[in-house]
Amino acid sequence: LERARVVLHCLDAADPEDPAQRIARVREGVAAHMPEGAREVLVATRCDLAPAPPEADMATSAETGEGIAELRDELIRWLS
Repeated sequence: LERARVVLHCLDAADPEDPAQRIARVREGVAAHMPEGAREVLVATRCDLAPAPPEADMATSAETGEGIAELRDELIRWLS
């Protein structure tokens, strides 16, 4: 993680727990290891089962393929 240029935080959209609390917990857990200047991207997953929370940068579903190509294209752009 210390050398990452992009950090994806995957958030299960179908999880009933408050998304803001989950995001805060994850960020707290990785804060000491986040490289300065790294891009942090919040990706909502399983969006075929529930809508993406407003905090999400991208919405995806492995089941339907929604957002997968866009996520891939963005990753390529960010890492190029």
